[in-house]
Amino acid sequence: TCKIFNIDTRQSVMSFTPSETALWTCAFNKSRDNQVIFGAQNGITYIYDTKKPNEILHTIETLNRTPVKWIVAVNKTEAFPHGGFFVVQVRGLYFYEYHNGYELRQTKLNFDDSVLTATYDDKTEMLLITTAAMEQTFHILTRLIKVDDIPVLQEVCRLPANRLAGGIPKFTRPTQIKVPDGFIVACYMDETKDLQIHTPSSKLHSIVMQNAISDICPLYSDNAIVAFAALAPLKCRIYKVNLEYR
Repeated sequence: TCKIFNIDTRQSVMSFTPSETALWTCAFNKSRDNQVIFGAQNGITYIYDTKKPNEILHTIETLNRTPVKWIVAVNKTEAFPHGGFFVVQVRGLYFYEYHNGYELRQTKLNFDDSVLTATYDDKTEMLLITTAAMEQTFHILTRLIKVDDIPVLQEVCRLPANRLAGGIPKFTRPTQIKVPDGFIVACYMDETKDLQIHTPSSKLHSIVMQNAISDICPLYSDNAIVAFAALAPLKCRIYKVNLEYR
């Protein structure tokens, strides 16, 4: 069961139980008001209208019945004027595009490696994927484009991450951060125990951490301050990005 809470009252206002299978992920649909999307362990994706929490609006099944790890909603863009969402499964990455405002079109994307994490940033309009290949993990920044009217992932840059020789590294989700002249990537390196900031071509900065970082996300404000938050087991630290780093 997944519940939606009122932040002011801290009370549950509605709950969703689409099947007896455990839900692994959820997201609000950015291109559709009042819609919420759930991904389940059985590989099925469910869409609800929050105005009718007792009725499933859409049920999406694929031939790939591996668990849905991430649902990543995408706002309307120039290439995708009606928006859509990514469905990231243990083996398979799909994009669902709204066509003519209502019809959902499924595309299995050109990415066959296993996906450890996946995050999308509305400001960069890019998808950041962490994947494992051989004895190394990589952070791959991709842009969703259209080729002959078919959604395709275009690789923007690839950054080496943790090595797997010593076992599976700690689960950490990196982030991309929009800056005036492009973007930077913030990630935690389990091997060296530091938080690193990268441009597409070089490492800018590193901060030694006392505790492992499990999640990182960008923070944007109206006064042009760019920052990001890094979540450790007992603390959430916020770092301001010095935009004069060039």
